[in-house]
Amino acid sequence: LPVLRNVGPFFQLKSRPISIASRQFRHGLVVELTAPTREPKGEDQPAHYGEAVLDLGGQYTWLEGFLGVDDETRNSRGGFTLQVYGDDLVIYQSEIIKPSYYPQKFIVNVSRFHRLSLVLRWEDTTGRGDYDRLWAALADLIVY
Repeated sequence: LPVLRNVGPFFQLKSRPISIASRQFRHGLVVELTAPTREPKGEDQPAHYGEAVLDLGGQYTWLEGFLGVDDETRNSRGGFTLQVYGDDLVIYQSEIIKPSYYPQKFIVNVSRFHRLSLVLRWEDTTGRGDYDRLWAALADLIVY
């Protein structure tokens, strides 16, 4: 799909499969998120927010995949949420996804929309993690 906008450090894991609570996935996207700080963000620092805007062109019906925190950052103190917008309308809102949660399947009807936005946000949790960063995974993500 054509990407109209990309804000945040989205990437694909090429060296290994995405792993969520020890379950492995073939493909997907990962976004590195960190806890918000008051200090200015440097060029190489990840953000507490990520957004990808895709051009659907009204040709697709469903978006589906799994949400989770990649096991590489399972000791994070935070979690994340995913919001999906279709032409600026919220059409999906996840619960807070925390490290060690089992992969959360999501399916969203996108048949009426031309533009799809995926927005991921860091969420502080009451967890006892060691790190202020995590890898939010959108595993086995497909649009059809």
